[in-house]
Amino acid sequence: MSPHNQSFKVLAVKGVAAISFQNVLLQGIWFFTSIVLLNAISVTEFSILKIVFATIAVPSALFIAGLDPIILADMGVERERGNMGVVKSLFRAYIIFELVAACCIWIGFVFFLSLFKQYFEYSSVGTLVSQSGSLHNTYQYLFAASFTIFSKPLQNIYIQFFSLYFQFTRVTYVKLFDELVTLGATVYFVFFLHQGIYAAILIQIVSPFVALALTTPAVIALYKKQLHEVKSESADFFARIKAHGKWSIGSAYVMKVTDALHLYFIDQFIGRPAVAIFSLADALWGHLISLFPIKSILDTVVPQRSLDETVARNNLIRGIKYSFLGFMILGSGAAIGGYPFLYMFFPKYIQSFPVFLGLLLLIPRIAFSSALAPLLRAYKYQFVGFTAACISLFFTTVFAYILYPVFGMKGVVCEVVLTSSVYVYINYVLFIKKYPAFRIQCREIFSWDAYDSELIGIAIKGFWIGLNKIRRKNV
Repeated sequence: MSPHNQSFKVLAVKGVAAISFQNVLLQGIWFFTSIVLLNAISVTEFSILKIVFATIAVPSALFIAGLDPIILADMGVERERGNMGVVKSLFRAYIIFELVAACCIWIGFVFFLSLFKQYFEYSSVGTLVSQSGSLHNTYQYLFAASFTIFSKPLQNIYIQFFSLYFQFTRVTYVKLFDELVTLGATVYFVFFLHQGIYAAILIQIVSPFVALALTTPAVIALYKKQLHEVKSESADFFARIKAHGKWSIGSAYVMKVTDALHLYFIDQFIGRPAVAIFSLADALWGHLISLFPIKSILDTVVPQRSLDETVARNNLIRGIKYSFLGFMILGSGAAIGGYPFLYMFFPKYIQSFPVFLGLLLLIPRIAFSSALAPLLRAYKYQFVGFTAACISLFFTTVFAYILYPVFGMKGVVCEVVLTSSVYVYINYVLFIKKYPAFRIQCREIFSWDAYDSELIGIAIKGFWIGLNKIRRKNV
């Protein structure tokens, strides 16, 4: 049976199982990379590094960040309808648009930097003294980091194409090669060249391109198999962006601005070291939820099962249910083992643990949004996401000025949880206002039936099959 004809439960379980095994390896590689890097640079330098990349993420989000899930959803819907010629045209237009947009954004960003070069070089805001005592400036960091604007779109193209055909293992290979190159380069720069923060930026530029070079043959082979012989049909790429892509792009952009403002507000009201404390806690939270990668599966599967509202509603409920269950299990383990983990490997960042515990309160939010977001894209209703993102940005700014100066890092956690809750609530309320059939009762999320038991059985069976494959490879 082809993946396209398999049921939601089989696709979801196979996808989660395939990615979860590799994600454990990914997190292990990230763990060793972080140990090397964070022990080589100071807390202040790590803060600067996070602020630099948060700044780069703002222009990068323009026309790029919000487009990927939209095109994946549209290609998935067209594939469900059997319009492979449209899929081919969409994919080609998507590649061209991503590359042209990246070039335009990079030129605009570099031009902006050149206008304010003197400020970045000579203001007290733009300078810091590294552990080695040499003077660096923010202009150099931002200019070097600006080249990552090119790597992200290229990486996204590969990932979206693999995801479209349920090649979830190959999606992980793209990330795996990236992490392996990053680890090797970090070790080389830190131990042999004795470089810190500047090397970390250069690594973020080089490693994605090396990973892409290694996975290019697989992309070409898949394209030849699925789309090479297909005759292109009109896809109205820009009409699709105008119809609903503009809201997704706008929403992604506003959210990137919000993420950057978080760090700027923490730097302003609490202090620069607090940026590093929050950033590590946030990174640990992100890597924790990636161990249960159901969002990646839902982003692909849900749009291709959205034509029937009854099926789509059931998938929404079960997506929320299984996301919540998986994240709760991971969160419980992290709450128990998080402090010894930080104390042993990142003693300079032990203050990140209370922040990390606070971020675990986001589990209901991430579970709900992981299942709802693909439906918004499938039904071309991203306007609600854009509205929610703008309101969340407003609350972020207001709460930052009220909570950060008074409560410090506790205020940061409260603000993040509150604004995230507002974001999800607005998305859900506006969505069911237009599509009342998707209204959910709490008992539906917390109920358990034979279907759920069967799914867990498939998951356990898949786990042991995957484990046995790994054992056989190591024998």
